Amino acid sequence: LDRPNPEVAAVLARAGVFTAACLTAWNPGSRLRADSLNRQAGQALDADLAALGLPVHPGEGLDPTGAWPPEPARLVLGIERGRAVALGRRYGQRALLWIDPDGSARLVDCRLPVTPP
Repeated sequence: LDRPNPEVAAVLARAGVFTAACLTAWNPGSRLRADSLNRQAGQALDADLAALGLPVHPGEGLDPTGAWPPEPARLVLGIERGRAVALGRRYGQRALLWIDPDGSARLVDCRLPVTPP
C-alpha cells in the first residue's frame, strides 16, 4: 500500500486509463457470511460492473496473515472514485483499494464522504 507499483501502472497505461479500484461484495461490514449469500452479492456486483462497460479483471483479496478467508474481488479499470465508493457502499464494504496512476494502492473508507484524490 501507498507505494508506486510500476507493474500496476503499466496495466493502467496499456488500458489507457489513469486509475482503478478493487471491489468485492463478499462479507459486508467485515462480517463473515454464508458463501451462498456472498456468491449472490458477487453476481449482483458483476452485473453492476458489466453495465458500466469498463474493463474488469477478476482477482482475490488475500489477508497476508491468513486470519481472514480469501474473497473474490474485481479490479475495475478507469472507474471514477465516487462511483467506486458508491458501489462499495451498495455492497456494504467498509473500504476499497483505490489505484493511483503510479500504481500505488490506497485504502479508501467507503463510510466517509468522497474527497478529491
